[in-house]
Amino acid sequence: EPSLDPEGPLALGPESCGHGEYVEQLQRAVTKHREDGRFRRLQERAMRLPATDHRRVAFVNCDSMAATWITACPSPDLLPMVAATYLGVEVPTIRPLVGRRIGGKGKYVDPWGVELGLHKDGNCWTWRHDVLKGIVAADVAAAGLDCLVEVISLFAPHIPPTAYTAARQLRPSQRRGLVPDGALRGWSPGSPEACPGWQMFELKTLNVNLNAGGLYQTGRLASGEDLRRGADVREARVPP
Repeated sequence: EPSLDPEGPLALGPESCGHGEYVEQLQRAVTKHREDGRFRRLQERAMRLPATDHRRVAFVNCDSMAATWITACPSPDLLPMVAATYLGVEVPTIRPLVGRRIGGKGKYVDPWGVELGLHKDGNCWTWRHDVLKGIVAADVAAAGLDCLVEVISLFAPHIPPTAYTAARQLRPSQRRGLVPDGALRGWSPGSPEACPGWQMFELKTLNVNLNAGGLYQTGRLASGEDLRRGADVREARVPP
């Protein structure tokens, strides 16, 4: 195969089969050799797409964490959107909504759901976050675990009474740091996650941002620069 590494095991002639030094088994080395070649061909195809093509955006932002949904399958109602976003293709479940106006900012639902995900009219971020949190809690409960959301009093026993009383006088938005998104318990004894008591969890959301100034797409496309991973951009901003 033209794209294969000329130094790999498949570059040797048939008379060399079964010979040579490998740090891994030959079958594994051959499989990795072929997969690397397939990846390079796919990468070349992806990088030939326009810089704003959703498939290319998805490809260059893909890492080991992005594929977590494959081994930890989301709820059936979320699966089509998660899979489509991972592949950079149109989301089938929002097709009836495409073209509808979003709020009062002149934005419309696009086939990929980008504008829908970026919409921040009113308190939409919190609403979206809480909906996803409810889905996670429902999945955890369906798995047979105990699950609480918005655990308001979790830290109360550890806060001095005067400080706790003062904190209660603040608006809820000012004391959100005292409220974990959720807590769960009930793992089976053989589970690597098993531990006594409740385990807290926090839900974090990520949105694809196609705006020119976003971290997930550099604002210098006009000068010929390419897309860069948002994590690389943030890493470069950390002082040595």
